[in-house]
Amino acid sequence: REVYDCAVVERKPTLDVVALCGATGWTWGDWAAIEGPVDAVQGLRELPDAFKNLPTLKGGPFASVEAAAAGDSPAIQTHDKLAVGGTFDRLHAGHRLLLAATCLAAKENATVYIGMASDQLLAKKSNAHLLQTFEERSKAAIGFLKRCRPGLEVVMSTLVDPKAPPRACTDAAITSLVISIETVAGGEWCCKKRAELLPDACPLEVLAVGLVGADSQDAEAEKLSSS
Repeated sequence: REVYDCAVVERKPTLDVVALCGATGWTWGDWAAIEGPVDAVQGLRELPDAFKNLPTLKGGPFASVEAAAAGDSPAIQTHDKLAVGGTFDRLHAGHRLLLAATCLAAKENATVYIGMASDQLLAKKSNAHLLQTFEERSKAAIGFLKRCRPGLEVVMSTLVDPKAPPRACTDAAITSLVISIETVAGGEWCCKKRAELLPDACPLEVLAVGLVGADSQDAEAEKLSSS
């Protein structure tokens, strides 16, 4: 989360910060094959030899690569099928953290199901005319997931009815739901609804990520948003 908070502090919340971690299958050689210049490499004590010829932009305070050395953080249970949802308008640091966490919780070649708000559902939202289209939002979210974790299969679902249970409640094969702290109540509702609809299915493991650009990690704290 600190990596994405950094982008917010520098007033560039929509900067294309991609977390490429060893835990998601990246190696030094893979990292060196990144196309195009990056702003910075953060989280490494020394720049590896693999990066010696990688073009970088001077003065970039942001992380384009985040190291995840063994033992640096507690292990996260990984899953074959996970779900994550949101509007994902103009991907910002908070969105990227949520999607990066989804990648960390996914097994190799896992399937991630994204529940994305439809244009219809957002029609009455404040400044709706400024929102990106469903096609633009879905393309950005899928592209980011696949850059963080190549090999993922991403399945997009359109959320039209806010009262309808999402796929995590109706598909027994999905075993994890990734949410942000502010939507814990919604995550709890999904778990209860799933138990009602799929009494024989295993309970969802809910992974809640912290808020970005917030004064605290309280669910009610003001946070970064697209608006």
